[in-house]
Order: sequence, then C-alpha cells, then structure tokens
Amino acid sequence: MAKIDNCLDDLGQKLLAIFEESWEVSQSINELKGLREQNETILKGKIKELENAVGDVPLYNKVTEEISALKEVMGNNDNILKEMEANLQASSQEKNVVQGQILEIISQSARGAQITQSDENFQHINKGFQLLERESQILDLNFSSRKEVPALVKENIKKDDKIRNLEEELQLMKKQLNEKVKFFPLLFYSFF
Repeated sequence: MAKIDNCLDDLGQKLLAIFEESWEVSQSINELKGLREQNETILKGKIKELENAVGDVPLYNKVTEEISALKEVMGNNDNILKEMEANLQASSQEKNVVQGQILEIISQSARGAQITQSDENFQHINKGFQLLERESQILDLNFSSRKEVPALVKENIKKDDKIRNLEEELQLMKKQLNEKVKFFPLLFYSFF
C-alpha cells in the first residue's frame, strides 16, 4: 500500500506541475492575444497616420518604418503564440495520460480490495479523487480568468482609440491655429 501511496503522490505532484505550467502558458497566450488586438489597433492608427502624411516625406518615412517594425513584432508574437499553443496542447495530452494513470491505480486498488473497504483502500481512492478535484478547481480558476481578459483588452483598446482620437483632434487644432496665425498677419498688413 505504501507503494501505491508513493505512486499516487508522485503522479499528483506531476499533475499539479502540469496544471501550473498549463495555467501560466494559458495566461501568456491570453496576454499575447490581447497584445495582438492592441497592435492591430495601433497598426490601423499608423496606417491612417501614413495616409495623412502623404505630403510630409520625413513623417511618411518615419511612419512607414514604424509600421514595418510593428509588423515584425506582430509576426514574432504570432510565432511565440503558436509555440505556446503547441506547448499547451502537449501539456493537455500529458495531463490526460497522468489522469489515466491515476484512475488506473485507483481502479486496481479498488479491485484488489475486498468488499470490506479497509481504511487504507478508501484513503487511496479518496486521494485520487482529491487530485481530480484539485484539477477541476484549477480549471475553474483558469476559466474565470479567461473571461476577464477579453474585457480588459477591450477596455484598453477603447482607451487607446480615445487617446488616438484626442491626438488627432489636437493635431487638427494645431493645424487650424497655424492657419489662423498665418492669416492674421496678412489681415493686419492689408489694413495699412
């Protein structure tokens, strides 16, 4: 029975390590997806900025370089995202194998036990179910955090859009002010 306990403990530790790693990878995946959405929004803004900078060659070149650099970063992030998704898939498969091993040990322990259900056999079965219950709790935690991430990303995108709109309004106001300032001296000299 000690051998079964040790085996269940080892598998339980392995399962918890897989859950921790999966949770961390899931969080990173969510962050990268949120970053992708932010970068797409920034890219759209840069494209608009590029369209407005057609007459200004230095600004046009600067924005073109920024767009190129942003696209490169986005490509690198997408490659990292693919790797993390593959790692998450592999962890999921490994988790299924470990769970199967735990269930096999539990079922063998239950079959090997007489119907009298000794305390030791009951403890083995209970330990296996506790491990599966911990998995369920971790998955519930992961699921609830996944629900929050898209809302936070959308909120950040809205803030970025608002800031971008305010910057565009500020640029427009500066341009209008410059035109008025240029017009004012002409008006002043025309009276004299």
